[in-house]
Parts: sequence; C-alpha cells; structure tokens
Amino acid sequence: APHPTQALSGIGRAGVVFDPPGPLGPALYIAGRDLSVSGSGGSALVRFDGASFSDVAGTPSTPDGFTDLAVTDELSGSPELLALSAGELHRFDGSTWNTTFVGLDATGSRLGVFDDGAGPAVHLGRHVRLRSGQLEAFAAPFDRTPRVLRALGPQSAFGECLLFGGDFTKVGSELSLGLARWNDPCAALRSYCAGKLNSAGCVPHIVWSGSASLAANSFVISAVDVLNQKSGLFYYSIWGRNSLPYQGGTLCVRSPLARTPVTQSGGSTAGNDCSGVLSLDFGPWLDGTPNPQLQLGTTVNGQWWYRDPASPSTTGLSDALEFEIRP
Repeated sequence: APHPTQALSGIGRAGVVFDPPGPLGPALYIAGRDLSVSGSGGSALVRFDGASFSDVAGTPSTPDGFTDLAVTDELSGSPELLALSAGELHRFDGSTWNTTFVGLDATGSRLGVFDDGAGPAVHLGRHVRLRSGQLEAFAAPFDRTPRVLRALGPQSAFGECLLFGGDFTKVGSELSLGLARWNDPCAALRSYCAGKLNSAGCVPHIVWSGSASLAANSFVISAVDVLNQKSGLFYYSIWGRNSLPYQGGTLCVRSPLARTPVTQSGGSTAGNDCSGVLSLDFGPWLDGTPNPQLQLGTTVNGQWWYRDPASPSTTGLSDALEFEIRP
C-alpha cells in the first residue's frame, strides 16, 4: 500500500472512517488540535484517503480543536460525521457543516450515538445527551469523567450498550476498574431479529406478559402465529444476540444455548393453519433454580423453535426476545 509523502503534525485525539454521500469516497478522518499537513496551516480535522492527507474544506475554527469523532446515520437517515469541541457539536454530511448546539458543558468530552429504545441520541460525556435537537440530562454515576465513550452494537461481547472507560474507581457505590457499560433501564425488554416464514404462510413472533423480575408473579413468553398442534421449545442464552442462517431461517441467539422443556402449540384440531401458540412461564427460571447461570442483572436472549414438517428443514423459528433479570 502507498505511504503518505506528507508529514502530519499537531495533536491527534480521535479517528474514524467516514464514507459520506457524494464524490469524496471513504477516508480516515483525524481530529485534534493544530493539525498541519507538511507544515502548512493548522486545523481541527484532516482526512487520509489511503495515499495522502488533506484538509477538510469548511472545518469550523475552534479554540482547542476537536476532542472526539463519531459516524452515524441515525440522526438524519444518511451518514454524518459528528465532531465535538469544548462548546459545540458539529455535523458534516460530506459537503456542508452544521453546528447543532452552542454552549455545551465542557464535561461532554466524548461522543457516542446510542438508541435506548426511545430513539437515537448523541451522548456527550457522562452528563447530557442530545435527542431530536433537545438536550436531556443523563446521569452516569462515575466519580471521575470517563476518557472513552463508545456505543457498541448487539454483536459485541458486551451486548448493545454504551461502554465507558477511564480512570474512575466507582460506579455509584460499586468499585470499578475503569470500565463500565450502560443500557437503558427502561428498555429491559425488546424483541429483535426476524422469524421464519412457515409452511402455512405465517411468520411467528414473540409476545410477553408480566415482568422479568424476581418479585413478579410470572413472566410468560409466547410465540403466536405458530402452526397448530406442533411441539416446540424455547431456547435461550446469556451470551448475547446472533444473526446466523439456521434451518432456513435465522438463529438469533448466541451459543451455547439452553433449552426449556417441550410444549405443545394447541390451536385447531384439524388441518394446517397458524392458530397455534407456544407459551411458557419463564418466571421459575429467573432465580437460577433450573439454571444457575441466570442471576440478578443477567441479560438473557431467547427464541422459539418448533416443528414444521412441510418445511424443507421440518422446523420453524420465531423472532427473538432480549431481557434483563430485575429485582
């Protein structure tokens, strides 16, 4: 691969790959302070296209440069580069810049874009987040300001969350070694992935009632639009989400898997239709009695599997459910 012939000087603080709409193409964008290509100029942002460095036209002038970068398509529907300075959040779509907020608290030194179930928000450090153009309070209870804030997707080892890193030693009243994750306590239950079209032309999906709480009386997880009079079971895992081709559908749960006892779908006693419902009260599993791996605070992912003799694989699959075991 070619090496750049120019010298890049200055203070670099963050870098992301950004492929904006239009003719620019993908490049590595580097943010910092007084970034200079071959000794000329000084900017808060430069780009490297694989062969050479160049300034980014129209980059806003800021007293201390940019402190962090992020790329997202969740705010406008098309890819944008977000750049954070001490008092401003800037958005770049590949051709124009837009400053979305002025006067930001200086504690917002890191960026992360995360959808907590109420829509995507730009998290700015540990105190505030920007959603739909409005600032909201966000309290991450660290004893020191985090140095790193990153949004992780569902396939990460930590699950879908915000990951904080730094030299903090406490998260609330608990001791920490400088690494913590956060996911929305109000979004403890959510369905995801896609069920498999069955031989009767239906796509089973998960519904639930009750709460994934140790104090609740029940937590019933069901799959509706299932074939009638078929056997099935609910398999689950504590290892996160998955999205792999499986038996003509999608395996939505990461191995190793645990399985509940087989149950029957019921429904019409004759013919082949989608009147079946697979149902299980998962409440007895929440306290770890059948499976000691299930403990308070554990995130569980699960999916229904059932018999579909007319399918090439002879099996059917629902979508999946993710939930956290609460007090």
